[in-house]
Amino acid sequence: MCGIAGAFGTGEDGGRVRQMIDALEHRGPDDHGVWLTDDGSVALGHRRLSIVDLSPSGAQPMSSGTGRYVTAFNGEIYNYKELGTELAATGWRPRGSSDTEIMLAAVDMWGMEQAIGKLNGMFAAAIYDRELARLFLFRDRLGVKPLYYQWTAGRLSFSSEMTRSFTATSARVIDRTALALYFRYNYIPAPFTIYTDIRKAIPGVLYEVTPESARRNEFARSETYWSAVAEIDANLAQPRLSRSLEESVRLVDDAIAASVKDRMVADVPVGAFLSGGIDSSLVVAHMQAQSAQRVRTFTIGFDVEKHNEADHARRVAEHLGTDHTEFVVTEQDALDTIPNLPAMYGEPFADSSQIPTYLVSRLTRRSVTVALSGDGGDELFAGYRSYQSLARAQSMISRVPRSMYVAAAHMLRSSRVQHALHARVGEQRYEWVFNALRLFAQTEESRIPRGVHWRYSIPERIVLGISPGDSVLPYRRVAASVAEQMMAHDTCVYLPDDILAKVDRASMAVSLEVRAPFVDDWRLFALAWRIPFEHKINAAGGKVVLKEALARHLPRSVFERPKMGFGIPLSRWLNGPLKSWVRECTDPARIAREGLLDPAVVARIVTCADSTDDWAAYKLWAVCMFQSWLGDVHRA
Repeated sequence: MCGIAGAFGTGEDGGRVRQMIDALEHRGPDDHGVWLTDDGSVALGHRRLSIVDLSPSGAQPMSSGTGRYVTAFNGEIYNYKELGTELAATGWRPRGSSDTEIMLAAVDMWGMEQAIGKLNGMFAAAIYDRELARLFLFRDRLGVKPLYYQWTAGRLSFSSEMTRSFTATSARVIDRTALALYFRYNYIPAPFTIYTDIRKAIPGVLYEVTPESARRNEFARSETYWSAVAEIDANLAQPRLSRSLEESVRLVDDAIAASVKDRMVADVPVGAFLSGGIDSSLVVAHMQAQSAQRVRTFTIGFDVEKHNEADHARRVAEHLGTDHTEFVVTEQDALDTIPNLPAMYGEPFADSSQIPTYLVSRLTRRSVTVALSGDGGDELFAGYRSYQSLARAQSMISRVPRSMYVAAAHMLRSSRVQHALHARVGEQRYEWVFNALRLFAQTEESRIPRGVHWRYSIPERIVLGISPGDSVLPYRRVAASVAEQMMAHDTCVYLPDDILAKVDRASMAVSLEVRAPFVDDWRLFALAWRIPFEHKINAAGGKVVLKEALARHLPRSVFERPKMGFGIPLSRWLNGPLKSWVRECTDPARIAREGLLDPAVVARIVTCADSTDDWAAYKLWAVCMFQSWLGDVHRA
């Protein structure tokens, strides 16, 4: 795992790229390097966290065997040995044993598009073609690894993170649409960032820049090499791979075992996060089954029972026989983390589980360099309660014409109707009504007027200078049930831009590589969409096939319990030890002076959060995280 940065069309000596990779030292403390073209028009920088091939032959930036391609590569290619065998059959011989060398050899042999299509792993990369004088940028299929880019007067620059050295050449104009998206989702979805002139590369897209396109401040082309929606639709169109639940369990359990095995390959110590939930327990069960030694597992707990999973994790570890480490987080441990969060994430980010994610990463890094996680299991196998609720709701209202949802949305444009509805159901359920209208309208969603997201929609009200509907992303639609459509949408948006971004920044802040067997294995992804939906959700709940698979490895009494989130006692903290911080962040005079948020709306959120309204507490957390970022990072 590493950090990368670079520039195309620079005409400089690489000094700024060196500054950018210096700012990424936490992502790669073991080594660093910068490669420059003779004329200084291209600079590639790399920070190395040595995982596979610890020798100098694995150092980057790296040139291909022919010398045509040079790369700064961040990530892991899990099928690199298979690709190496395929390349060796053509006469190719490696210089070292790194996956980066094999990736470059694949590009040399098969060309850019075909080579990327063969990669199974997590990655973000820049590859310069010296022969054609063009640069390629790309991320992995589901966006495990980050990549930001910006244009400045004919120059493209890119980085793994939005560090201060990377944003130094930005105009640093806050994108108010992105800010509204942030207040709706608690994160900023790709391709947006908080700044108007910086963008996130979209997962599964290959970008190409030439000297001519750089002068126009644009890519020569950007092509999708893999689309989650297209893959889901293609797999749903195929016959189901299994008829019985027992057959689905066997297929899924075997696929997870193979994915875990691939992700245990490293030349450094490997461990795992263990929450005691279904996904992480299944990952650890397969790790222990394939390991000759006791697998190192790590969990943190809170001294608040509602948020404490440590006991559950301990029981799983005891049954599987892992070498388990548990750390009980004090309130002060967590609070001490908050001042570091704005710089850690580089832009506003308000998933409050970022705190325990950072703390468990810090604990884990004391013993290992690589950790496996259970992220992605919920999106693939219907773990969230919202999917189960949608599945039940669809069976009840399937006879309602879609045009009725559109008609209801048109009616709700009336401020009088909005006021009456809000007074009856409250702010949180008011948002649910609009989301349900959009979701169940399906192919008719585009006919729902943007103005319905107006009078009582917090994102539209809190951010000054935006229009109704600016905070609403269209759903990523697939030819499936409403629950599966939500799963697909979350896979494309929530998973990469919230869950994976949260884990990447928190873990890389302490130089820990996290691998997610459920996320970055396209074979497991395809399988998950080809088993019957009723093997994911039934009357008893979600993740049916995963629970049955885990029952092969653990007694049901160990893991059958209600789902818990990786949360914190947010409302209590905001009304207690964080009270002075909240007052500072929400000071009406400061907010009015900044001119970005409506002070009256912020004041109302504060008042609601004071009454221990959990939903308001999460909105207040988003306000405070933005204000902290604005003061600590944006003004730096």
